Amino acid sequence: MQTDMNTSQCSAASSENLTECLDMYRKEAEQKIENMKDLLRKAKITIDKQKAEIIQKNEIIEGQINKYAQLESVFQKYLNEEKKTFDASQVLKVLASVDIDGIIWICLKCTHSIEWIRESELQDLPNDIIPSAINQQEYERMKENFEKIQKQSQSELQNVINQYEERMKRLKQENEVVQRKFQETLTNLNLTNKKNEENLQFLNERVSEIIDESQEIRENCLGYMAEENDENVRKECMNKVKLLLIKMQKSISANAENDCLNTIKEHVILLQQTLFEALKKQHSTLQDASNQEKQWEDKYKQLSKQKEAEKAEKEEILSQGRKMIKDLQKNLENLKIESQKQVKERDIKIEFLQQEMKKNVNIQYIKNILIKFFNSDQSVKERTLPVIQTVLQFSQAESEILKNAWLRDQSTVRSTMSNIGKMFSFGSS
Repeated sequence: MQTDMNTSQCSAASSENLTECLDMYRKEAEQKIENMKDLLRKAKITIDKQKAEIIQKNEIIEGQINKYAQLESVFQKYLNEEKKTFDASQVLKVLASVDIDGIIWICLKCTHSIEWIRESELQDLPNDIIPSAINQQEYERMKENFEKIQKQSQSELQNVINQYEERMKRLKQENEVVQRKFQETLTNLNLTNKKNEENLQFLNERVSEIIDESQEIRENCLGYMAEENDENVRKECMNKVKLLLIKMQKSISANAENDCLNTIKEHVILLQQTLFEALKKQHSTLQDASNQEKQWEDKYKQLSKQKEAEKAEKEEILSQGRKMIKDLQKNLENLKIESQKQVKERDIKIEFLQQEMKKNVNIQYIKNILIKFFNSDQSVKERTLPVIQTVLQFSQAESEILKNAWLRDQSTVRSTMSNIGKMFSFGSS
């Protein structure tokens, strides 16, 4: 009985939690939708405001353009009209002078009207017809002023047109940016709505799954509580529970109220005993499984420690081997350097000995030539002189000096050669 109350309480608590989760998700979704609606309202207000500003600016620019268009139409009207005939005596004052397409137009204030005429027409009139009100200097000054005003107005008109075009371009760009942001906002809103719908659908499906699972849990609660490794024992416990429940239902439907309460108490006691036995068996089975799991865990830890020790030993052996290889390589490099030094020293010694041998051979050859020179007669000496010059590497100038000295004084040459012989004999000793 207590177990049924616990299961019913669990199912009630799970259903309450589920409804709370659903309400929370619905509130979050509604809050997101309201936020997106507020953003859309703000975006719409901003767009309407910018559109109103654009319309107002367009109206101002169109008014200015209409003014300049009216002025241009007036000028064009007077351009297209034929020459007018008027009474020069009615002219009171020159009001303006305007250059339009190379033609200078003069505005005259007459008695009853204001007339525009070409400058050529004014110049064609005789002097007695031109009234005294028209002063030539004043006319020239006014003409220059009107030309300046005309150029300034044209430049201002061009500036206004350029500013209008720039503002229109800027407003178009701003409008495009606003439209793009509006489209992005709409797409984000659609995506958010789609995600919210998917979330609601997922929540509904999850609710139905949870309801099905709770129903299945209610049906199989006693079976899971009496779970055993042995299939036969589990089936036996389940059959006992089912029989007890069937008996309880029959007794409730068949007996009166008092008898029904007694029979319910008896069956509840039996049901509790059966469940207690099943739970006891399950607990013992779980205890055995936990003990076996602890034994396996201890064995695993022992094996892992042994493996780590072997791994550390292998790594130490490898590190020692690498260190020995590095030492051997270093010793080999040192031996190579020492052998190269010894080879270089041996080559230097051999080269020095060869040079010494060459020196000794050259000195002995020079000695033999000099001995032959001094022990020979005059003709042999003359033939020996070129040999001496070649061996001693005399230059051409030195050869000429030696030759002239030989020809000038044979006695002086003889004494000189004797001194040279003494010098070489001293060097060899």
